Parts: sequence; C-alpha cells; structure tokens
Amino acid sequence: MLEVYSSDDLIKILPYVFTFGATLILLAYQTVSYYHYRDSLLRDFCVYLFSQTCYLSLAIWMLLVFKSYTESSQILLIAKESLEILTYFFYLIYTTNAIGFDNKKHKLLRTIIKATLITMLIYLPLQLFVIYGLETSNIFIFTSIRLLIFALAILMFWQSFKIKNNRILTYIRSATMIYFFFGVASFTAMFFDIQKYHMVPYHFILIGVITDLIIFSIAMSDRIKHQIIDAQQIAKDKEIELQTIQYKQELVIQEQKEEYRRNIAMDLHDDIGASLSSILIYSELAQKTILSKPTATQNILNNISVLSKEISNKLSDFIWSLKIEKGITQNNLKQRLLDYQQLLFAELNITCTYEIDETILTENLHLIRNLLLIIKEAMNNIAKYSKAQNVKISLTKTPGKINLLIKDDGIGFDQNASKKGNGLSNMVKRCESVHGTCKITSILGIGTTVEIQIEHSDS
Repeated sequence: MLEVYSSDDLIKILPYVFTFGATLILLAYQTVSYYHYRDSLLRDFCVYLFSQTCYLSLAIWMLLVFKSYTESSQILLIAKESLEILTYFFYLIYTTNAIGFDNKKHKLLRTIIKATLITMLIYLPLQLFVIYGLETSNIFIFTSIRLLIFALAILMFWQSFKIKNNRILTYIRSATMIYFFFGVASFTAMFFDIQKYHMVPYHFILIGVITDLIIFSIAMSDRIKHQIIDAQQIAKDKEIELQTIQYKQELVIQEQKEEYRRNIAMDLHDDIGASLSSILIYSELAQKTILSKPTATQNILNNISVLSKEISNKLSDFIWSLKIEKGITQNNLKQRLLDYQQLLFAELNITCTYEIDETILTENLHLIRNLLLIIKEAMNNIAKYSKAQNVKISLTKTPGKINLLIKDDGIGFDQNASKKGNGLSNMVKRCESVHGTCKITSILGIGTTVEIQIEHSDS
C-alpha cells in the first residue's frame, strides 16, 4: 500500500508519526507513574497526553487515507477539530493547576480561564450547528477560538511571574516560550513556500508540541522526585518527633517513679521511725518494771512484739512491691495475699477466693503498693468486724480501667448509722492517690461489697 505514496507525501506525514510515537510513549510512562504515585497534577497531564494522542492518531489516519485534510469528509474534519480543541482544553486545565493561581489574588484571571474553558466546550456542538444547521463555514469561529486560547496563554504566562516558590513553573514558562516561538514560526511559514523543503506550516507546531511534552514530562519527574524527598523528610521528622515524645514520656515516667519512691521512703521513714521510737521507749520501760511489775512488763513486751511484726510486714510489702515493679513475677499478688490470709484468717474459718490479673502489676510502684494496702486494709476489716465465712477478691482490667472487687458474706453494717473508721477512710484516700474511686455497699445480714475503679492507661 505504501507504493501509492510519493516520497514528499511520506516526509510530510513522518513528523506526525514521530510526534504520535513520542506522545504514546510518554502517555504510557506517565500513566504508570500516576497509578504508582496518585498525584492529581500527574493525572491532569495524562489526560492531556491522551487527548493529544487521540488527535494525532486521527490526523495521521486522515493523511494516510486521503493524503490531505481537504480531501476528507466533513464529519472527519469536525472530529479532528473537536479533538484539537479538547487537547487545548485539557492543556489549559493542566497548566492552570500546575501554576496554581490563587483564588483570591487572581480572582479575575481564574474567572477568565473558566469562561474560556466553557466557551471551548460550547464550541464543540456549535460547530456542528454552523456546518450542518446553517450550512456555512466555521472559519470565523475556528479563528476566534484559537485567538482566545492564544490571548489567554499570554495572559497566564504574564501573571505566572507573580507566583514565587513554584518549582514546576520554570518548566511551564520554558515550554510556553518554546511553543510560542514555533507557533510564530508556523504562522510566518504560511507566507513562504516551504513545501520545497518537504514541510508544511503545521510541522513547526508539531515540533513545539513534542518539545512541550518532553519539558512537561521532565517537570513531572522532577515534581515526583521532590515529593518523594519531601515525604521522606516528613517521615524522618515525624520519627524524630515521635522519638522525642517517647523520650520525654520516659523521663516523666522515670520522674514519677522516683517521686513515688521518695514518697514511699518518706512514709516508711516516718511510720517505721515512729514504731522504732515506740519500741525503744517500751524497751526502756520494760527494763525498769521487769522486777517490780512483771504483769505490766509482759504487756509492754507484747506491744514490742506487735510493733516489730508491723515493721517487718511493712518492710516486706515494700520489698515485694519493688520486686513486682522489676518484673520478678514469682512474687505475685495472689501469693502475697495467700500468705497474708494464712496469718489473718487462720483461726477465723474464713474461705477466700481470688481472681487476679497479674499483668496489671507492672512498672508502677505507687499503684502496686496502694493496691496491696487497699486489699490488706479490707481483709483486716473483714477479719475484725464482718464475721464472714466467704470472701471474694477480684482484680481485673478493662479498657482504661483497673477494677477491684472485695466482697464478703458477713453481717454487714448500717451505712447511714455508722461513721467511717480509719480503715475505710484509709482505703478511700489510697484510691484517690491513684486516681480511683471507691464505692462501699453494705447490707445488714447479707454482707459488704467494696468496688474500686482506677484510671489506668492501656499502653
């Protein structure tokens, strides 16, 4: 089939074919890039490339079949014209979004751009009406539309110099100036006989188009490259920020731990110091009365024994709390309470059952110690006053909460008539010190229930 074409015909078609091939390759590459990076401007560029590819494919087909556009049918000429206008349409959308005209600073320009785009869309069905409805030429409308696009391009180019810190703008200005140069060259060539060089004026436009597309492709690659760099920098900054926050949180936690230790050490110093002072006084008194008042001396010695056991118990609780904080899990809460139960309930025939979530007792010495002391205080109250036979102690965790339940089946007490003793008051104070609430419910003849909820982070 190629034998029917002269060398002049083929040379005229080759620039179209070359431009089409380059556009198709760029379209494939940029489409893959868009599906990878999902950049909105890259999407606009792909749409522009697609419209350019469609226009060039139809133009090449018409030249191959008819050798000249003038020999083509009217409907093909309209299709070619429509595709060319759509190419300009998507070109304006792409360049407008790439430049990024501000809606407030460039309100008039944005309005002109929108009006031009609407006019171009109106032109597509209008040319059908002019040609088929009025049966006349559309050369006047054709020229007016292109002049409008040309004027808008110059206006956008001029206004773009007011925009700063836009990387892609340099590429767009370069591409626009090159396209403008070849557009002028194409217009000038209409007044000269360039066919002897196997060229037509539109070849200059094709050179401008392919140059534009290459420059735009470089611009988009540069844009994606810097987006990746920016994203990596943002991720790095966020990682540093997160590490800084974690470090500060660790410092706060460490300071809290140290504060808890200082408070506990002070409490132990005051409490044990007072007990030791009492033991010292009792010892001196016992020495004085051991011969003259043996009965009184025996009572004094009993007091010394009680105080010694209390000191030993308090020190033991403190050491246990430290071991739990450091993760020595064999010293768990349930075993601690079982040991205390043997000491407290041994002669009272009280059965005690436990439901303990040991994972709660980690890394918070203040919480560990207060939970232990709250439970021991409740067990003391049960042993002294409740006359219970069964006791249930439950320590569980729900999102953001630690739940402690202590329930007995003892005689209960009248909450309206009774005042809170030191035991109950101490339990409430200890709850408040660990940001918790304490609810005590007692029914005469049925028993007493202590419900405690403590705010606690799950992290």
